Amino acid sequence: MMPPENAEFILIGAAAVALIVACIGVAWLWKRFQPEAKQARQSNTPPPCRISLQSEENPSWKSEKYMNRYIEHFRALGFQRIGAYRIPELENQRILALFNPTQKFYACVYDNKTHPTCEIFAAFNSDSSLMGTNSVWARDIEHRPGYATIRAENATPAQILEALKQHEKASERAAVTADQFVPTFLKAYIQNFNWRLKKCEISRDQIRMDARQEGRVVTNEQVEDLYHAKRAAYVAQLQDACRAQYRDEHKLDREEWQRLHNRLVAIPETYDLKEVINAVSYAVPAALNEKQMFTLQRLETSLGDDGIVLINRMITKNIAELNLRQIGEVKEPVRAWIVVADESPAVAEPQEPVPALPSEAKAAA
Repeated sequence: MMPPENAEFILIGAAAVALIVACIGVAWLWKRFQPEAKQARQSNTPPPCRISLQSEENPSWKSEKYMNRYIEHFRALGFQRIGAYRIPELENQRILALFNPTQKFYACVYDNKTHPTCEIFAAFNSDSSLMGTNSVWARDIEHRPGYATIRAENATPAQILEALKQHEKASERAAVTADQFVPTFLKAYIQNFNWRLKKCEISRDQIRMDARQEGRVVTNEQVEDLYHAKRAAYVAQLQDACRAQYRDEHKLDREEWQRLHNRLVAIPETYDLKEVINAVSYAVPAALNEKQMFTLQRLETSLGDDGIVLINRMITKNIAELNLRQIGEVKEPVRAWIVVADESPAVAEPQEPVPALPSEAKAAA
């Protein structure tokens, strides 16, 4: 958590982490349409809803020669080293963090497998950002309102810094400090991740349009396969993100979360009936029997009913005798009810813990 005295320091570096989010996410956001290789089109692990920065005193860089060259470039520009970090949840991506208190800029060098890239970004006291990078990776998902990105292929840190200083937003940047880098970076990741989920544009028409833009010919079967794969990844991500948001907002420690997470589910308003049923089935203490499943599937619905309307109906009428109750609500990344299934004495014995969030398991490893 940010110190109270810096509560007004609204982080802006969302664009700085959009690159790594997009790079990891592209594996599931777009899969190649190869009819002869259906197995290759299976959904890959989506990016985690939360990440952590693990400090490393003596990092083992993939490209030590290039990393040292970047360090010298930034030192000549007045940047000071903050430290090296590893991101376990993103395949142990390593970064070098720096800051320039005089110029009011942070910087990151990403130790990529082929060639390191760098980013320089400013902090603002408003929901805005200014970032420059020499990475050539770009996706529409990065184009957030108020988040300006200067992309200069093969540019040096000096060239990127000069371009940023000339930008119209540069005069509004706020002070940067070494101890604020980690919370700024992590909160930026969450904000960008939530924005991507809120912006989600999964549709069959969008899939066809993307295929046409890339000169691909796709069949209806391929469109259906990709749609369901992307929708399943989105539903899983949204579940993790809403649960994590609830845990963050209520500041639940590991012990408190351990008591709850096996029985707790988020029901976002964007879920349909089938997705609500699937979510609920993971929270109830015992597997749903055929009668319960049949009752849920035959739930009376109306056109326009969203996930919250559906779960409210299930709770109010105790449909299928699931003994569900609402314990909270979150607004990010989308509005969602937080629901728990009450345990009965017959099934309340200790159970093997199941990791609630993908990021937790990777961080522990």
